Amino acid sequence: MITKKNLSLEDDLDDDFEELDHEVDSEGLSVLDNVFTRFNFDSVVDELNPDLDLSIDNSDIQYEFARQPKLAAGYGYLFALAEAEESKQDFNLDLVKSNLSKSIRTKLAKEGVKATEKLIEAEILISEEYKKAKLAHIESQKHKRVYRAALTAVEHKLQGLISAGATQRFNQSPVIKKQDEDGFERIG
Repeated sequence: MITKKNLSLEDDLDDDFEELDHEVDSEGLSVLDNVFTRFNFDSVVDELNPDLDLSIDNSDIQYEFARQPKLAAGYGYLFALAEAEESKQDFNLDLVKSNLSKSIRTKLAKEGVKATEKLIEAEILISEEYKKAKLAHIESQKHKRVYRAALTAVEHKLQGLISAGATQRFNQSPVIKKQDEDGFERIG
């Protein structure tokens, strides 16, 4: 629920972040940039192994559970990189298409040929430069989907670990059997 108090707190936080963003260190980085650059996920990413990371070792649930934050951070980081790469490739594809459209229009005008949208689109599609950019864009989309799937699998693994841990605790707890008034055994 949004209240005046919440809005005031949110405004104060925004002001604090703006102040942090304007403060710069000796290297010219803002405080927020400096904080972000300290996150080094390279070592986390180097340790990732999808065969092990996305399966559950039921013999050591505690270890598996303890690894979850690192796995989520690693696969989340890879997903963010793939998402950024897809955006770059999308931008590049638009740029290539735009440049080709301009050069094709200029070429057709010099030749005295009427430039129709269908003709320009056909010329763009058969261009080697466009094909190369399009294939790079498709590849970046594939990487993004793979890392999204891995991140989703890590989230599902966490749910599985929670269930496995509960089952393990239940199986390790002493079972107390009681007989009710009808003579049936009850666990409780």
